[in-house]
Amino acid sequence: MSVSASADARNGDVDQSSVPLSELDVPKLHALPSEQQDLCLLSFSASLAHEIESAPEDGLSARQATYKKEILKILSLSSPPPTRAIRRNLGRSFAGLFNRGDRKLLYESTNELLAVINSGKAEKTLITKHAALHCLGRAYEVAGDGVVALSGHACMSVIRLHKAAQNDAGLRSSVFRALGSIFGRIGTSVDEAWARDTWRLGRGAASTDKSHRVQRSALCCLEQLAAATPFFNNASDFDSLKSTVFKAFESPAPKVRHAGASGLATVLIKSFTTETSTKSGAKAKRTKKTSRMEAAEPDGDDAVEVPGSTSAKKAPVYLKLSLPEILKHLSTQYVRTSTSNRGRAGLAICYIRVLKGIGQEIVDTQYMTIVDHLLTDLLSQPSVVNNRYRLLMTRKFVRVILEDVVGQDILGETAQLGAAKTLVNDVLKNYPPVIKERAEPTKYAITGALSALASLLRSLAVLRKAAETVSFKYCNILATQFKYQPHTPIYGSMELNMGVSALANELLKTSGESELRTAATQIQVAWILLGSLMTFGPSFVKPMLPQLIFLWRNALPKPAPKESMGRTSSLELSFLAHVRECALGCMLAFFAYNSKILTVDLVRRIAGLLQNTTSFLNHLPAKRNTDDISQRLSPSLQLYDYDQMVRRRMFEAYTVLLRLSPAGGRDALLQPELLTLAVSMFAHPEDYMSPSLSASIASSAGSFDSIWEVGDNHGFGVTGLLHGLDFESGLQKLGSENQGHWLTGIGPEATIDNTSATIQESILEQLVTFMSAPSLQRDPARRAAIEANIALALLAMLKVAVKETSFAPGDVTSPAAEKISHELLRLNSELTEKQGLIVHPDVYVRNIACEAMARLCSSSGNAFLSSEINRLIEVIVSNREPNARAGCSVALGCVHSHVGSMAAGYHVKTILGVLLSLSDDPHPLVHFWALEALQKVVDSSGLSFSGYVSSTLGMLAQRYFVDSHNEETPALAFSNLEFEFPTMAITARCLDSLVNVLGPDLAEAKKVRDLIFTLVAQLQLEPDPLVVVGSLRCLEHISIYATRQIDYSAYVHSLQTHLEAAEVDVRDEAIDGLYNLMKLDVDRLIRSTRDGLEEQLWMTLDKSPGHACLQSVIKTWLRQTWHSDAGVWIQRCQRALNQTRAKLRPSTSSEVNKIAAGPDLQDEEVAGFAATSNAEQESSTMAASGEQELLKWQVRAFAMECLSELLAAVAKEMASSAATSSAAEAIQAKVGDIIRMAFIASTAHVVQLRIWGLRIIYQILKMFGKTPDPDFPEASLLDQYQAQISSALTPAFAADSTPELASEAIEVCAAFIATGIVKDVDRELKFLGSNAQAMLKVAVISAWAGLQVASEEQRYLVDVVRPHIEVLTPLWLSCLREYARLRFGPDNFSTSSASALSGDVDLASADLDRAVILKFYKGSWLKLLQAITSLVEENINIVFDALDGKSGAQASSGKVEDSDELNYRDEPVAFFFVLFGIIFEALSARSRDDADDKRSEILELILIMKKLLRPSISGQAIYQDTIFSEMIDLLNRLVLTQGLEVQGAIVDLAGELCLSHPSSRGIESTSIAGDALTEDVEQLFELTRIIVMVLAGLLPNLGDPQSQVTPPITSDAALLIRTALETLVGAAEVFPTVIRGDLYACIFHIFATLLGTAACQQAVVPPVLSILKQFVQTITAAPPGPSLPHHSSPLDSVDSGDDDDESTIPLQLRSCLRRFLSILAHTQAQAQARQQSPSETAQSVSCVKNTLLACTILLTSGPRKMTLAVATTTAMDDDDDAGGSSLERDALIDRLLDALVGCLSDGVTAKVASRCLRSLLLHTPRGPVDAYIVQRLLPPLIAYIVADPPTPAPALASADVLERSDADALITSSLVALVTTSQLPVSTTAALLALLIPALLHRRRRAAHPRRRTASDPDTDADTRQWYLELARAHPSTFRQLLLAAPTALRTDAEALLRGGAGAGPHANANAGAARAHAADRPMEEVGAGAEEEDEDEGGKKPSIALKMDFLG
Repeated sequence: MSVSASADARNGDVDQSSVPLSELDVPKLHALPSEQQDLCLLSFSASLAHEIESAPEDGLSARQATYKKEILKILSLSSPPPTRAIRRNLGRSFAGLFNRGDRKLLYESTNELLAVINSGKAEKTLITKHAALHCLGRAYEVAGDGVVALSGHACMSVIRLHKAAQNDAGLRSSVFRALGSIFGRIGTSVDEAWARDTWRLGRGAASTDKSHRVQRSALCCLEQLAAATPFFNNASDFDSLKSTVFKAFESPAPKVRHAGASGLATVLIKSFTTETSTKSGAKAKRTKKTSRMEAAEPDGDDAVEVPGSTSAKKAPVYLKLSLPEILKHLSTQYVRTSTSNRGRAGLAICYIRVLKGIGQEIVDTQYMTIVDHLLTDLLSQPSVVNNRYRLLMTRKFVRVILEDVVGQDILGETAQLGAAKTLVNDVLKNYPPVIKERAEPTKYAITGALSALASLLRSLAVLRKAAETVSFKYCNILATQFKYQPHTPIYGSMELNMGVSALANELLKTSGESELRTAATQIQVAWILLGSLMTFGPSFVKPMLPQLIFLWRNALPKPAPKESMGRTSSLELSFLAHVRECALGCMLAFFAYNSKILTVDLVRRIAGLLQNTTSFLNHLPAKRNTDDISQRLSPSLQLYDYDQMVRRRMFEAYTVLLRLSPAGGRDALLQPELLTLAVSMFAHPEDYMSPSLSASIASSAGSFDSIWEVGDNHGFGVTGLLHGLDFESGLQKLGSENQGHWLTGIGPEATIDNTSATIQESILEQLVTFMSAPSLQRDPARRAAIEANIALALLAMLKVAVKETSFAPGDVTSPAAEKISHELLRLNSELTEKQGLIVHPDVYVRNIACEAMARLCSSSGNAFLSSEINRLIEVIVSNREPNARAGCSVALGCVHSHVGSMAAGYHVKTILGVLLSLSDDPHPLVHFWALEALQKVVDSSGLSFSGYVSSTLGMLAQRYFVDSHNEETPALAFSNLEFEFPTMAITARCLDSLVNVLGPDLAEAKKVRDLIFTLVAQLQLEPDPLVVVGSLRCLEHISIYATRQIDYSAYVHSLQTHLEAAEVDVRDEAIDGLYNLMKLDVDRLIRSTRDGLEEQLWMTLDKSPGHACLQSVIKTWLRQTWHSDAGVWIQRCQRALNQTRAKLRPSTSSEVNKIAAGPDLQDEEVAGFAATSNAEQESSTMAASGEQELLKWQVRAFAMECLSELLAAVAKEMASSAATSSAAEAIQAKVGDIIRMAFIASTAHVVQLRIWGLRIIYQILKMFGKTPDPDFPEASLLDQYQAQISSALTPAFAADSTPELASEAIEVCAAFIATGIVKDVDRELKFLGSNAQAMLKVAVISAWAGLQVASEEQRYLVDVVRPHIEVLTPLWLSCLREYARLRFGPDNFSTSSASALSGDVDLASADLDRAVILKFYKGSWLKLLQAITSLVEENINIVFDALDGKSGAQASSGKVEDSDELNYRDEPVAFFFVLFGIIFEALSARSRDDADDKRSEILELILIMKKLLRPSISGQAIYQDTIFSEMIDLLNRLVLTQGLEVQGAIVDLAGELCLSHPSSRGIESTSIAGDALTEDVEQLFELTRIIVMVLAGLLPNLGDPQSQVTPPITSDAALLIRTALETLVGAAEVFPTVIRGDLYACIFHIFATLLGTAACQQAVVPPVLSILKQFVQTITAAPPGPSLPHHSSPLDSVDSGDDDDESTIPLQLRSCLRRFLSILAHTQAQAQARQQSPSETAQSVSCVKNTLLACTILLTSGPRKMTLAVATTTAMDDDDDAGGSSLERDALIDRLLDALVGCLSDGVTAKVASRCLRSLLLHTPRGPVDAYIVQRLLPPLIAYIVADPPTPAPALASADVLERSDADALITSSLVALVTTSQLPVSTTAALLALLIPALLHRRRRAAHPRRRTASDPDTDADTRQWYLELARAHPSTFRQLLLAAPTALRTDAEALLRGGAGAGPHANANAGAARAHAADRPMEEVGAGAEEEDEDEGGKKPSIALKMDFLG
């Protein structure tokens, strides 16, 4: 099978069940080139293994023989040989063959493998035997119980092979692994003799073999022997195993120490018994009286006698140990002075494994035994205490064991509570001793116990309450408590803090009266306490800053002259140095927490104090040690030690100040001797240690191996900033990132001399001098330390130079600095015997030097870069020393990584060739670091590396194939180096880098992809966690770039498997992979997972409750699926609350035997038990089960957080959508489950859980508080859960409650009452009591405010709140005032410094409130504002008195009477600016936030502002220039950024401000100056501009079309337009007359724009026409008089008069009419010019109708102001019988009248045009324009009613035909009404009658013609008869005269018509037409949007047949 085919098969492209069996073609294989043979065989073996593992069991059994043949064929190949990669695949094949298939060939296959192993040297090579051995081990591992008979032969063969593998470390390791597999599977069935031979062989290899891998494998083999067989469970073998393991603990390889600890722990756990020994703590002996052995008859297999066994003749004696005895075995070895630090580290690991192995139940019951042992037998032992480094190390081990392992991993919540009580009662309470029988604990034991207690309390989230109950007696502990107080400020006490400050001052003052050593203690305590107070931050420290400076000045004075200091005793100098060190420590704490208050002046003062310290150090005598104890301040510390401590503190202070200092203060820090002093400290060749250490160092100089192996707490002065391959440049805390290496943890850690300084050019020569000092030849350890220090210092300097820090970059490109830096880093240095730092033998120094060289190249230009790359390559070629090659290769990678592919692109090919060549070097140092450099090059090259991917990938595959590049390499030296630097891990990382270079191209490159898949699949099976992490990361990226090609399900299953890995790094990488898949496609991920992903996630989170990425996985899942799976998520959260985990159980020998047999069914049954929901029953349930407990409280709290987020998302959706979503329905259906979960959480033991429970209840109340029950609509949905909610609230007010919990409960109470669910408020309101703490006070007051707001809807609450309004209103206002003070008030420190120096508690407390209490007000101020403004609307005197600051006797009662004095005032109320300032600041902050909840707050704030800006509250303050301009700017910004609701509220607010403006009320009744007029007009214009801005944002054509994008006009937008126009029309009348005309023109322009906008015709214009009518009527009405006091303007008094207005308004009306007619003409022209769509046609028709109506409104609503275009004479006077003189033509009005008459012929617009004409004809009172209109209309209208109508088009709608007929009738009735109702001159009336009488008859005859009559014609006879009767009644004499004078035919017809009555004429109903005519008499103002619709029949007498004749519809 080809490589690609196998890859496709693995990735699901080929059905594995149908794949034909692969056969290896050996001749074809050998015909390939040698480099391709390896890859082909690797691909084939991987495919074969995958085929066997994935084949069905029946098919596997059928092809078993063929598979075996192929495996043995590969095994016997000589070329290419079966290397590690091949034999691992062959082992997989054998394991899959006999694990899933039958075992009929097992015996035969085992014999064949043994034959290969036992063959001679000539027949088979060692590499072939190695492969056979590996396959044998895998076969026994999975099916060894099937070939028990061959176990002896197998053991013999394997042991014999060990003798032949003396020169092959990898083979020796495999021997022990195979033996372990044999004994681990067979167990007791193996022969004891072979077991003991293996035991002896394993002990010898573990103790004496030089290969770390062999040692590890031998220890694992011993562990399996001890666990699986009964032969070594005795004291003798136990002692021998201990000695072997203790020797293995001395190995430098951590993996060996871990293997030894695991083996020893396994034996100890196996021998563990709960029985009490008679001799506790005695050493186990092989005697009958030993207390550790008990004779017992074994059961079952243990009693079987093994043939040939030496112990078969007597009953075996088994080893049994109690827990104290097990711990004693470990501590005895630990406390020995001969035990090395490595041995102690191994013993600590053994402690951890033992405690985890004995199980949680044992640890729970014997917790005090464990604590007593760790604190007494380890931490308090003299051999540990007397060595400080050993003490610190032991303290660290004890902390890890007791806190991390026992406290966090093993103990559950209930056990943690018990452990905390145990520590307090059994350890802490014994100091001082109370009971004589209880020994007093040592100070080291107390320290360990307090640390363990703090860890337990943090885990249980009850640290705050512990701070109140546990009394700490040491200043360090008290300082620690203060450090955490800012995180929980509500539990702090201001009086206590100030008391501590006073105590520290008192100690400093009285120290001068004490003995010197006592004074030193007092001073140290005082400065520690002062340093702890620094953690409170600037708000607390700033008032006491002058006092601090005073204290620092006293502690750091200028030193005495050097001569006088030489005469001072060593004791006094030590005391002076101690004082300075303590003061500098407090100064550092000040810098860490109060950097914001550093000023230039303060920095200069501190710099002076530090200069004093420098001078003091320089004046110290050269001799700084003494043997006289009386001259020592502390018995263990010399003056030299105090000198070093002061120097460290001083350098730390300088370093911090360099970063924190303001720009002007850094110059004061640059002291000339500072850098010299710093360099001398870390690089001086001699002055670096106390002379007392000289002798020991001199004696150990000859045996010096590595600086990192020194364990004397000094390390020859080496820096503590270097942690293996990780380093801190000294500037990490100053802005740079930590340079973390992926091999972190494999190197040492040092903790000494953490100093750093910015190195200048003048200092570099000093470094050269120090490095070349002759004394370093005699002191190699100091030399190594100096080299490490200088390398890191150079790196720090270069990091600053290349701008990687926050410091100003320096210049290192000067020739001198560049030369010296290069000399220190150069490759052929003359300064040292060994070559430069880059080729240094120390890998850690070498790594730092390479990083420094890279930055030097980056800053020195291209020429320097090219020369250095060439020099590095030259050294690689000429120098074959591994360290040189490794260093130069890393330097190449670092240089390319830092300069980038652009600068180093020219050298990429050369660098790549060199690195690929070095990667072939068999030495691990060379090829590992070459691959590391290759990864850096690939990562930094990016896409430019694409051309080299294939060659690089082929190289990686070849390196993976060979045995020299893995830990099974035969060479001993190489084996240990591979153990330290795993090549497989860096190969995986290089592979991942190549995948990232390919990116999406990976999906197209099939060959490359297949090879990558093959290698990744191989790497995933490696046992090394680093390799697995690299492969998972590679798969993660492949899943992004080649989603379709990867086997998605297999990848997901792999992630699920690794999710349960024991290694944290592997688990984290699996979580990252899941997170990425979850973000991409959560549905696909869930479909592809195995069952149990949800439980896996919760259980993994239980192991690491604070894992942010895992929490993100769950939250991402929630956020993508909540809408569709809301109900499922509720169930998930519920399961998380109730899910249990099994306790850790003891691992015994029976447990080990069960591992291979299958899972423990009993465990699975126990794991299925569900925990009860009642929190009080949790402990009893767990006790009943004995094996179960709930998940950690952090996990359950996170589940509640997820539930809260789900509810918040659904609530947000419910608020934004009127329709009920499926998610809301699911939540509503499961509201009972949610309340049950909230009840469980609210009654838990952990405060955080209880808070989350109350929050969930609050959310449910807000969501469904007013939702009716679907089954009982008259009741609320939550009525049935009243009891649960009330019960959940009760514990929050118990004695053990906390302020946060009570605050949440109060808020829930208010919401519970406000919803109206509970009417019996007495039971609930008892919770709303007072509390002295600030948070509870705010919560209580806020709850009452919530009830007041809710009382607007729940009226029953009025009786609850109203009696307390008099008390509550001042409280609400005081809270708001306090919030405003804290939020906006100035610092109190600026007021007085004297009070600060005196320790004013109130002042400091007020400053501290700003940081502590402010957050309590942030959630309540809005509710308080709502409550106050709701009372303002009710005009209650109490509220206004409270707002005005009145109280007591000053206050009034009742309601405010409406009067001008109370409704309008000049000055605002007292609290106005407080409330207005809060609202203004909140609106300013929220205007930049787009969140939906912030938008709702903005709307609420605008409404509140509108209520507050009424004149009765604000007075005229709002119109002050500054305040008004700021408010206008804010409103403008809100209009531009917020939605329609907010814009509508702003429009209303602007309108109210206009109408309540002082200029509108005549407040300034006297003459007003021009400036005042201008100011008022500007304010009014600003307000109206806001309204116009809203309109411009909504109307497409109002603003600049190119500068804005207008949204579609919705119903909400149409409503806002109407509101804005109404407001604008009303506000226009407030303007003075001189300005008013311009505003009128603007309003007319807006109306015209509306008419000309097509999108506004149907939704906006029709309702706006009524506003147009109101506007025109207003501007054309009589001049303002007393009847309109509200709209009168005193500014009119300065106007020039009304003449301008009288002349301007007619012009504006005519101009507006002209524009309306232009819009009409344009619309009609467009409709005729082109074919329009149906929507465009409808808009055009609407535009024509709306324009006709608007024009008619202009002429009928303002006739007084409308004038004709030319001067006219009086027309149609009453006494003018001739009808008056003729009028001249008005072209504008004629255009309108012609348009109206023309629209009568259009069926679509005929009805609207007829009604407009009727309004024009019948309008009263009449003016000249009206008379002109009547005269102009009569001729065309008479012609219209007598003319024959046009023949309707066939396609014309029947509704249009009917509408035109109705228009004809309406015009006729209008003419009749004009004669009968209007006050026309007599001559005009007679003339009109003379025309109408024949016209009506002609119209009747036309309608009666059979060919012209249509089904839709009205009842013409009835209409004509009715009109004749009306004319006769109105003018009887004239009518009679005209009728008698008429022709005979006409008179006859008229008489016939009038006499016809009810039965005459063609139609019977004579009243129908009259009714139709009367229905048309509606006034024009009733014509609206429905003018084009059918009229309704007012009398209900319309013939029904008329409705049925509309056949064309």
